[in-house]
Amino acid sequence: MGAPRALHVATSNRTGRREWARVVQLAGVATVMRYIAIVLLAALAVPRAAAQSGAGTDIISGRVTG
Repeated sequence: MGAPRALHVATSNRTGRREWARVVQLAGVATVMRYIAIVLLAALAVPRAAAQSGAGTDIISGRVTG
């Protein structure tokens, strides 16, 4: 049983472009774009959530807050 089409990752640089082209063709451009958007939003949300929790360092004074 193979990996899900949209989550398939190429294993070598030489075939990487061809593999991704096949993934996009099989899964559809909209699916791949949606997957990329979700990954980017998740990556951006992690630091924001950490900042809202109050843990960190005050940039101006250098004191640890939280």
